[in-house]
Amino acid sequence: MFTPERMIQISVLFSGRDVEKVAECVIQNGSIQIADAADMDEWAGELGRPDGKEISLEVRQRREKIESLVKSLKLSDKLTGVTPIEGNWSDLDRQIVEIEKEFQAISKNYETALKKLQGLREIKTRTENFPKLSLTLKSQGRYSYLTFETGQIPERNFKLLEEKLQPILHVLIPLGTVKGMTSILSIVLKRDSDSLKSALKDTGFQALQAESEIVAFNEDLMEHIDEEIESAAKQVAEIKSRLQKIAESHQDFLRRALYRIRHEKLTEKIVDYFRKTDKTYLLAGWLPENERRSFKSDIKKATRNHCVITETPAEKVASVKDGKLEVPVKLNNPGFFKPFELLTTAYGLPVYKTIDPTPFLGISFLLMFGMMFGDVGHGLILALLGGLMAFKGKKVLIKRAGLLALYAGVASIGYGFLFGSIFGLETVLPAIWLKPIESIGTLFKVVIYFGIGMITFSIVINIINGIISHDILGCIFNKAGLLSGLLYWCGIVLVTRALQSETSSAIPVLIPILMIASGILLFLQQPIVHLLKGKKLFPEGVATSIMGGIVEMLDIGLGFLANTVSFIRVAAFGLAHVGLFMAVFSLSESVSNVAASAAIQIFGNILIIGLEGLVVTIQAVRLEFYEFFGRFFRLTNSEYVPIREKFEFK
Repeated sequence: MFTPERMIQISVLFSGRDVEKVAECVIQNGSIQIADAADMDEWAGELGRPDGKEISLEVRQRREKIESLVKSLKLSDKLTGVTPIEGNWSDLDRQIVEIEKEFQAISKNYETALKKLQGLREIKTRTENFPKLSLTLKSQGRYSYLTFETGQIPERNFKLLEEKLQPILHVLIPLGTVKGMTSILSIVLKRDSDSLKSALKDTGFQALQAESEIVAFNEDLMEHIDEEIESAAKQVAEIKSRLQKIAESHQDFLRRALYRIRHEKLTEKIVDYFRKTDKTYLLAGWLPENERRSFKSDIKKATRNHCVITETPAEKVASVKDGKLEVPVKLNNPGFFKPFELLTTAYGLPVYKTIDPTPFLGISFLLMFGMMFGDVGHGLILALLGGLMAFKGKKVLIKRAGLLALYAGVASIGYGFLFGSIFGLETVLPAIWLKPIESIGTLFKVVIYFGIGMITFSIVINIINGIISHDILGCIFNKAGLLSGLLYWCGIVLVTRALQSETSSAIPVLIPILMIASGILLFLQQPIVHLLKGKKLFPEGVATSIMGGIVEMLDIGLGFLANTVSFIRVAAFGLAHVGLFMAVFSLSESVSNVAASAAIQIFGNILIIGLEGLVVTIQAVRLEFYEFFGRFFRLTNSEYVPIREKFEFK
């Protein structure tokens, strides 16, 4: 808590005979973030790499087939509880080929049938736009997305025409037969018009003459299309059922085979990280300090104690001390604060050993959210929704987001009691603290002092981070350093005393002295830093240095002022919450109908919960990121990603 979890760099030297056993141990233990030893220690770069085995075409094809079958049959690729399939791959390959042939035969029919069904539905949708009484063939431009032909073919050629039209989406309707000639109406999409004309030509089609180019268009046509769609839908359902049976009968085999090929691929990747001598191999990586015992125990068991294990605290690794390598970070917060890691990581990860602000963020976020969204009823609804997500959600992300909503709802309930507000009603509950709309001045004072506290805390954290990182000059001179803090705190005292009405509120002499002294030191920070580092005092000239000092002072002063005033938005949104309810109630009272009035109030509450809840969340997060994190947060891109998270086998 308060800093990321302590990490150690671990190295394992073992015999070449145990390569596969060690790789398997790494997978089963799952806690190490494996790395190249040469990245941690330069001398390891002189060691060789394992002789990489080129993956054969047979192995690549096997892996592609299994992955493809699992995906195509919509089988779960989450392999929790699955055991790898055993047996010789040559025997297993034959079974894979048989499954593939069975699937492809049915899959091809499924794709054809599905395409036909979709096309028929498209034709129906577009045909419904035709006039209900008649279809004028002379004006086909009116239906530019369809092509239709009406005429006669020899009765004996009707089946031949059906066969020729089979590859394309079509509707073919026999209109009657007289003297061996069958009248037909055929409809296809515009893109298939050439195929239609070719098929008609091959079957002796005779088009209607111009004087008779009006065809009755009644419900029989739509009924025929509906019959075609129903038949195609049944065919799709039957084929889909057969595919489902294939999936059910082979899922155990395919998922176990998938486990085995992924296990093999992972083993290959792990071995690629090893370094080697003639007879030994070297494994290196990062481990959380609290997991090193179990890892060491598993490694010793796998190698029968024929190994040498070296542990080095992360901060003492040579490449880390030189700044060439960043230590992977794993946040370490108690269960209550775990959901707030979603917000922290949205901003970034703190550098190893610096302050993790998650606990402070959690507390301040709830205080701000509750004040902006203070209502017992709305908080209760938000808490219930959050609880549902937290306890019914399947994914960790959903569960944590649910807990965030639950906490925010509870904070809103608490402030609702403090403000005496439930579903916008201000007269039902007594206010334990104050009514926002009646105590605007008090509310604004509270949030201003809260903002001062947040900014002060950010300066303190920045100074601590500087001490941890051995950046003493940064602790003193940067924009959130000790001197800037003194300037800010002295300014707060002066402004506070100036605003007080009491004439006896004298300002201590020490305050202006500290303010002037810190201001002068900040103004002269560049030459002072250069002097301490043994550099030229004014490398760019005295005038440039003076202008730089002035700009720096203005930046610090205006920055503190803007950051402090920015917290007024907390009170403003708290008042807006009340104001929105006043608007909803005024609108509902202007309606004489009781049902309509109730509907307005219900809809208004829903709108406020959804819209304002989102806006308030954004504002609270913005204050955390820009006014708080921005002063001290030192970012890293190095996240601790153990084998168990990168590859899910357990």
